[in-house]
Amino acid sequence: MATLQQLESALINADKAGDMDAARKLAAVVARARQDPMNQVPGNEIPETVQRAPEPSIGEQVVGAGETALTLGTGATSGALSMIGGTLKGLAEQLLSGQFGTQQAADAVEKAATEGAQALTYAPRTQAGQEQTQAVGEALAPLTAVAPMTAELGAIAQGARAAAPLARAAAGEAAAPLTQGARRITEAVRPATAEVQTGARSGGAAAVEAGNLRQAKAEELPVPIKLTEGQKTRDFGQQRFERETAKDPEMGVAIRDRFAQQNMQLQQNFDSFIDMTGAEASDLRSAGLSVDRALRSRAASDKNKIRALYKEAEKSGEMEAPVKLDDLVRHIEESAPESEVANVLKAARSKALQLGVAKEDASGALISQPVSLKNAELFRRSINAATNVEPTNIRQASIMKELIDNATESVGGEAYRRARSARAKYARDYENITLVKNLIGQKRGTADRFIALEDVVRRSVIDPGTSLDDVRQVRRLLQTEGPRGEQAWRELQGATLNYLKEEATKSVARDAQGNAIISPAQLDRAITKLDKNGKLDFVFGKKGAEMLRTINDVAKDVMVAPPGAVNTSNTASVLAGLMDVALTGASGVPAPIMTSFRLLSKGIRDSKIRAKVRKSLGE
Repeated sequence: MATLQQLESALINADKAGDMDAARKLAAVVARARQDPMNQVPGNEIPETVQRAPEPSIGEQVVGAGETALTLGTGATSGALSMIGGTLKGLAEQLLSGQFGTQQAADAVEKAATEGAQALTYAPRTQAGQEQTQAVGEALAPLTAVAPMTAELGAIAQGARAAAPLARAAAGEAAAPLTQGARRITEAVRPATAEVQTGARSGGAAAVEAGNLRQAKAEELPVPIKLTEGQKTRDFGQQRFERETAKDPEMGVAIRDRFAQQNMQLQQNFDSFIDMTGAEASDLRSAGLSVDRALRSRAASDKNKIRALYKEAEKSGEMEAPVKLDDLVRHIEESAPESEVANVLKAARSKALQLGVAKEDASGALISQPVSLKNAELFRRSINAATNVEPTNIRQASIMKELIDNATESVGGEAYRRARSARAKYARDYENITLVKNLIGQKRGTADRFIALEDVVRRSVIDPGTSLDDVRQVRRLLQTEGPRGEQAWRELQGATLNYLKEEATKSVARDAQGNAIISPAQLDRAITKLDKNGKLDFVFGKKGAEMLRTINDVAKDVMVAPPGAVNTSNTASVLAGLMDVALTGASGVPAPIMTSFRLLSKGIRDSKIRAKVRKSLGE
């Protein structure tokens, strides 16, 4: 039977020869021999045959620290280019990138663990270096108790010892937990990602085409917007990486700047749309005043034409032709009970007696009398003037005016008929359209406008209660009024666009540059409301409406991430911070080693994240 001295000599020779399989087996035998109780009985110890080295000096400790840092560095960079042992690097990188949970992430973790277990290419030559390298592994071992997932991370302790001669023999066994742990993670996520991966392969061409279409639409806008890779592809992992990285104070600067730039460009597009309309008004009141002036100017012009035609008919003597308003007088008499709720009936009865349209008999009942066309027209105007906004008054006034028109239709000559036709057209343009009548009308008995100037834009276009027919009538009146009316219509267009912009930005949220953040939900709600009844196409034309739908879609691409892509709890950042604290506070690890380790791993990680950020931004 071989002695302990022979076993240790064989172990050293196997290590020097590079026969790791033999060294691992011999190390196990040596370990069992040293743990044999027979060797622990006082006075019966088997003396160590390996010469103990004296305590290292301060200088030797510094050299050992350097060797350990080199061991960790070469192990990380030559293997998986990340944290010691590969697994920590693989998990941390995938968590921070937002890829964790995908098939690619699982494969990357497994590959990093396998390579990390085999990547310790430099073995410390000094005893201090060997001991300190083993200390790193022992200090990291407690990480196995943090959580079930971090049990795989604790195997790094075994991998760290692999650089020392005695521990190096066990490197194969140390690598197994790393590889097995990564494989367990791989197997755990593979079922969940298999369906997604299959779909990605089968729909890859369609996804690329959809992404190109999104980018093309964003570039069609007057102020083109460049989408990030995640916004363009709508890939969940990529979007999560961009949203999570944007939260990092240092690494997320470029992404935050791109997000802020996109937010500003969306608003600049609205400003560009407003400029295209030719609108000049700076606020709602100014826009309302422009519309009011144009409508009143056109109405006044039409009234002047009507007066001129009636004067012509009067001059020719046609206005003196007699007419009897029998049906009108009968209606006033029969509707007497309703006059308590319809004051226009009382006003009509009084005016009929005043103008001679009727007279009272002995019982007080009205009797129709012949009257000139001139007085019949005056009577009609008095009914119109006595009508207020009460529904009963409006209904009764309409009935009485129609009865007058029926009675006078075949009376008089050509001049009167022209005047009468112009007056009927005025009623259709200004009096029978409630919106137009209210836009230029005043509240009865006051000097107040029926619709305030600040509300003209809302009531003319935006209000859901305003029908498309009413908007069409307003535009027709304005665009036939000449330059003033055409400009007033442009003001309505510009003010409506400004309304859409204000609806989208009325939230108190601000981006990194202090600009109000576009709310895609509010913008979509405002545009859809106009689009639902055809106002969007009518007010802005087909091309303009399509541009507004495009910016609505682009806003969703830019501002809306898939559910779950935005980690509001900052889990990834918290995990990264906890890992940093755990490594920093690991007991038994010399400060120079841990500092070098942290700087190395952070530098590699940051470099990879920066590269991915540049790719996300298309740079």
